[in-house]
Amino acid sequence: MSQIKEYYDIEDPLLSDPETEADYYPSKKVTLTKKTNKSRTSCCKLLCFAGLGLFGLLILAAAVAGIWGYPFVSCQVVRFTVSDPMELPVPAVLPKVECELIKDRAKLFYDTIVAGREPDADLTISEEELNGCLVANSDYMRGNLLLSIADDSVEVRTSLPTDFLPGGYKRYFVSHGSARIETGGNDAGATLLIDWDTYEPIDDVDGSLLSGVFNFYEEDKSKKTVMNVMSGNFLNWIVPRHYIDEKKNILDDVLNMYDDSEMNIFLMGIQGISFSDEGITVLAHRDGGDDGKKVE
Repeated sequence: MSQIKEYYDIEDPLLSDPETEADYYPSKKVTLTKKTNKSRTSCCKLLCFAGLGLFGLLILAAAVAGIWGYPFVSCQVVRFTVSDPMELPVPAVLPKVECELIKDRAKLFYDTIVAGREPDADLTISEEELNGCLVANSDYMRGNLLLSIADDSVEVRTSLPTDFLPGGYKRYFVSHGSARIETGGNDAGATLLIDWDTYEPIDDVDGSLLSGVFNFYEEDKSKKTVMNVMSGNFLNWIVPRHYIDEKKNILDDVLNMYDDSEMNIFLMGIQGISFSDEGITVLAHRDGGDDGKKVE
């Protein structure tokens, strides 16, 4: 019995040495490696299938939205357009050099206010400059839009093609709009009246497409320009009475829309806008001193 016991107590050198065991039983190592690669491959396939599934759902949702939305948009385009365009004069194209000078003048006006200084003069852009540089140089607007400036009002006439919209083939958005300023003395400030409508009546729309009456004035203490809405509508939606009674300064909301500090400085440096036979004039705040003096 002792000989048998001693025989089983002998250690196998191949099993006691880890390196020798790995060489002697290579199948164990190969099997583990194949199992790990298989797991990684399965995860990659799962992620790919999940991504393809999500992409497919997005495509399906877009297709359903398009199938439902196309007829709706097409119906609205037909509703607000007409099949017969309106003939409008084609303004003369101003030379590119002249248009660049107008841009430079506007940029100098902007940069001067942003720098905290008063411009030497207010910025005025004439009807000829607006039509000759803005309208005449646009393939889409040329012959389809015209600006007119006279007295205290600006008028716009449009006959814009809508071929690029669903249901808009050979149809046109024919409309007219105006903006007029009425002054009631220094204390009363000024009133801006805007109106935009089509020449043909629109089904289920009472009155103008867009209209509004706004009051402008300057606060005595802060010298801040205030703009309050007095009335207004968009299609059949009317500005609520409680909002009008709040007399909220709309310019504050406009300023909050811009995170750009330069734009805020510029808007705060504007006192108002005027219309005349000379064109549209942007008025800068003046402190009563000499031109070029710092604005406090």
